[in-house]
Amino acid sequence: MIDQEKIKRAVALIIEAIGEDATREGLVETPRRIAEMYAE
Repeated sequence: MIDQEKIKRAVALIIEAIGEDATREGLVETPRRIAEMYAE
């Protein structure tokens, strides 16, 4: 079973760790998109 919430949190942390703003328009949906990709 894929834990999509955990993936979303992890991706958000990675985005922050590389110095990006996770709330900016181009990245705000990225954690969800990545989690959905792994769930497929």
